[in-house]
Amino acid sequence: MIKLYSGSAKLAATGAIATAVYFPVFNVALWALSELLFIFLSLCLLVAISFYTQRPSLRRLIIAALITALLCLTRYTGTAVVGIVVLFLAIFHWRRRDALPRTALSVALYVALALLPLGLWVARNFALTGTLFGFRPPALATLELSLAQTVGTLAGWLLTLYGYQNVLLAAILILLLTAIAALARTYWRAFRRKLAAQPEGLLLVLLFSALYIAFMVVSSVATAFDPLDTRLLSPSAVPLLIFILCCGFVLFKASTQRRKRSALIFLGVAALWIALNALSVVRETELVRIAGIGFSSKEWRRSALVSHLKDKPLPEDIPIHTNRQLLLRYFLGLDSLRVPIRTYYNSS
Repeated sequence: MIKLYSGSAKLAATGAIATAVYFPVFNVALWALSELLFIFLSLCLLVAISFYTQRPSLRRLIIAALITALLCLTRYTGTAVVGIVVLFLAIFHWRRRDALPRTALSVALYVALALLPLGLWVARNFALTGTLFGFRPPALATLELSLAQTVGTLAGWLLTLYGYQNVLLAAILILLLTAIAALARTYWRAFRRKLAAQPEGLLLVLLFSALYIAFMVVSSVATAFDPLDTRLLSPSAVPLLIFILCCGFVLFKASTQRRKRSALIFLGVAALWIALNALSVVRETELVRIAGIGFSSKEWRRSALVSHLKDKPLPEDIPIHTNRQLLLRYFLGLDSLRVPIRTYYNSS
């Protein structure tokens, strides 16, 4: 997609490097959680939908629906992706001036195939627990808090971990990004012509990233969530990066045709941002190597509670009540009957 909008293999390679060292994805990859699989399937879906827009066919629509079904089975937030794709398909077919019955049939087929496996799983949940998605405690965060967490997370992605912790680097990045915003006004006509010629790709990644973030913010106010940090917002990270890179490279190409000096600003921002992401990855890798992360960190490996239970294990018929249930399950292999969850969501 970057090559399509930039028209340059070199710029596309630069975009690939930027994506490879993108710190939010690396940070999520450190944890054995479902987010990394969700990100992978999301990118596969975006590719499948992109192929569908190039040449709509029943086969390509079914492939996209099957990938979406896997997304829904990976995380319940996959249902938001279904809504995003439905909106995109409606816009896409409307722009093509396709007949309404054909558009409705395509959308209905996609939704049916995408939600069928999840529907079976939800029916199983209801039969076992009487709820569709399991018990969900009421929300702990306000809308203001969720928005503040989201803005802080997105700012960290933009400034990178290395820049976020260094005031001087953050100031330099902000100044350079402000300069790019000023240049965008100068080359707005050329920029708009390029995007108007092939809008589907950018519309897809923009809808995905923006609406997924909006869904997470609204959901965090409706039910109890962990803080809206990189982990929960990570599925939108790569699509958002692709959107920014495509727009940036279009402006870069427009600037090289008129003012060579303006192009140097784009090159400077790209080089600095990629370097800061790479440094962030190197720093985090070193910290993980030295101290570990999560329950593998030095703090938890040296836990007095774990050491005591290893030296003097309790009889199997005695439950252990603690606010760190996962810690004991992880290190001692105890099941949920031995370590019951007795505390309220996120309580201490």
